[in-house]
Amino acid sequence: MNKSPAQDPPVARLGPGLGMCSRRRAICVAALLLLAPALRADDWWNAEWPLRRRITTQPVEPGHRAGKTAFAEVNLLGRGKADGSDLRVVASSGRVVPHALVSAGKDDLAQIAFPAAAPGEVYHVYFGNPSASAPEASYLPDAGLVLEVRDRGPGVPTSWAEMQRILEGSPTILGRGLYPEIRLAFNPFGRPSSYILRFTGILLAPADGEYAFALNSWDASFLLVDGKVVAEWPGWHNAVGGEWGGHAGKVRLSRGPHPIECVNAIRGADQGLVAGWQPPGRESLTPIPPRAFLAGLPTRVDPVEELGKSLCADTSWRIASDLGIEGVNLTEIHFRGDSRGDAFGHYWDFGDGQISIESGPVHIYLESGLYSVKHQVTSPDGETSVSIQRILVQPYGGRPPSESGRILDEYGRIVSGYRIESLAPVAAFRLGTVLYETARYDLAADAILHAAKTGVSYDDPDVADYVSRAVVLFRDRKMDYTSALLLCDSLATQTPQLARAAEGKVRAAEIHLECLGDIAKAESLLSEVLAAPRGLNARQIGRVRARLAEIHIARGEKDKARALLAEIDAFLDRDRTAPAEIQRGVHTASFENYLAREEYLMAEESLDLWVEECPLERLTGYPRYLQGRLLVTQGFDRAAARDLRRMADLFPEANHAPAALLLAGDSLARAGEKEEARGCYERIAKAYPLSAESEKAAQRLAELGAR
Repeated sequence: MNKSPAQDPPVARLGPGLGMCSRRRAICVAALLLLAPALRADDWWNAEWPLRRRITTQPVEPGHRAGKTAFAEVNLLGRGKADGSDLRVVASSGRVVPHALVSAGKDDLAQIAFPAAAPGEVYHVYFGNPSASAPEASYLPDAGLVLEVRDRGPGVPTSWAEMQRILEGSPTILGRGLYPEIRLAFNPFGRPSSYILRFTGILLAPADGEYAFALNSWDASFLLVDGKVVAEWPGWHNAVGGEWGGHAGKVRLSRGPHPIECVNAIRGADQGLVAGWQPPGRESLTPIPPRAFLAGLPTRVDPVEELGKSLCADTSWRIASDLGIEGVNLTEIHFRGDSRGDAFGHYWDFGDGQISIESGPVHIYLESGLYSVKHQVTSPDGETSVSIQRILVQPYGGRPPSESGRILDEYGRIVSGYRIESLAPVAAFRLGTVLYETARYDLAADAILHAAKTGVSYDDPDVADYVSRAVVLFRDRKMDYTSALLLCDSLATQTPQLARAAEGKVRAAEIHLECLGDIAKAESLLSEVLAAPRGLNARQIGRVRARLAEIHIARGEKDKARALLAEIDAFLDRDRTAPAEIQRGVHTASFENYLAREEYLMAEESLDLWVEECPLERLTGYPRYLQGRLLVTQGFDRAAARDLRRMADLFPEANHAPAALLLAGDSLARAGEKEEARGCYERIAKAYPLSAESEKAAQRLAELGAR
């Protein structure tokens, strides 16, 4: 569509687009399985075309006005030609009807436009003839708002004349299809930057008079009515100010149809376009509504029929939701495969390692791309039929931010049953993020581990973030130190972010020190980081040195630890705005607030920030005690007992040592480790007989009974 009419091919195609916007509107009806008698050649328009679908025109939505063009989306089941040249539209009289190919070629959906006078008309679209050439008859649709997206060529769109030159130098079509209105926040055909949007259609002016039109957009935009520029905002720019209608123009229009065109050249990742109008009698500019455009007749597309066959597997699908507007490649697709007769038994292979035996499965794709989906059906007598079709999966429009949480929860429920070992690295990682954000932590950890093992790229900074979170899950929730260390090694060796790589070694050192008791290995890892601290700032180096102080504490060398921590503290004191005592109160209150609100990640971060800003607090053991409480609250009883007992071992003189032992004992009791719990209570009774926890420990021992 970015071509001038003279550049269009002789067959009236709107182009070999790579996808279509209408697919989520479910123009195709449910996928069906035909168990009718075998179709005979005398029922058929031409036996050289083995497949067909019946098409029936439908009424437009209330409030819309239809032109004399119908649009149909046809699933070719992998049997049609990629360029759509074998498609033929045949009226009920047997006459071949000219058509325009709106989009075809990227997957096995083709969108066509053809002349139709009213709802209720019946046609058949024939396909599957590999020897067919494109029909000679042409057709130019008189309705429908069509969006075309092109790869942007060279040039700066400082004027409409320059924009036209850029269009001429931008021949590559990224996608084309119907769209309801001139309002778009991202590219529905996948490219995140450097592309051109072009809308063309017919605007219905409701009355004679003067009309105002306006644009708001990121980067250059131009609006034409009757072939003349009415509103424009040229050049590279953001959208600030456009919401006030500052880029507007006026034109007198007669009542009725007028060609409209809108072009938006996108330079970077920031994008957004909306066209507004103010018809006569209106008080202000508003977005042009979908009903203002002359609509095409929608159609019902029936199941496939194959010449000479009684059993034909058929599939349809629609994009039900996605998170594209949030920048996440998660797409929910509803598949359907029903039967007109007594057929039963469905088997689906979605092309991403996942399968289903439902008749109408709902599937979440974790990556955009082209997938080959297999659908097999079985009749009662054991006959089978298989369809394999390519499906282009990519986010379409997202949902308002208010709905994204609900959608993500639903996605988490669906993907929780996925076979992790069958997923590609990026898909496994995306699965892990969905499971993590929907609190399915065990599965999330397994998915992220699989992604790391199979070589997921750390070029996406989110990968390092979630790998770090998975380390904590394996360490504290699953207590699988081997997997935790594998992830630490992946983080240390694979990420290009130097600070994150250092974090991988530091986390590994923590596991060796706190969980495995391997002081030498922990010290070696920390020394490696300090020997080559590239990418670390002074504060980050201070954090690593503070970990070395923990080594001294573990060895009982508290004087050495104190000296090292005091040195770090003196460096930090230069930027400190409040005494350590006040900071302690602030951080403790912050931790308690996060804990009460069950914001566990924030609670842990508040503890990390506290010991970073006040390194001498490490000598009190109190942050360790709070870390144990955090694990208890999260339900990580064994990990909590591990850390709380270690705190009491390292700081037996601390006021909170008996409280730590009591929490550890209670955690072990809940975990079914009664004898280990008994040991904690007996230690309180022996070492802290005057503490407030001593009486509670005695009660717990009585409840446990004699050994």
